[in-house]
Amino acid sequence: GDLLMCDGGCFRSWHYDCLDDDIPQLSEDEPFVCRECAKKRWKCFLCHREEVIDDDGDVDTTLLPCAELGCGKRYHWACVSNLPHTQWDVPHIFKC
Repeated sequence: GDLLMCDGGCFRSWHYDCLDDDIPQLSEDEPFVCRECAKKRWKCFLCHREEVIDDDGDVDTTLLPCAELGCGKRYHWACVSNLPHTQWDVPHIFKC
């Protein structure tokens, strides 16, 4: 079926039928912003959590965005550093 793409920056897409019932029906020219983008509370694309405990036992809530144009994925440092195909441009700037 038709997909609805988030205009809030994450670039994720949903089937209309898979959206929560509390999402209003939008016209084609209305921007759709998903719940995570609207609240600016994203989850890590790899572990699907907002926070993770790092090696020192500290809580890490920082999510680093992928630098690839149009990607929109965000990761914890510990999660993205374990991805085998990550391309690092400079420290903390990467393309997944």
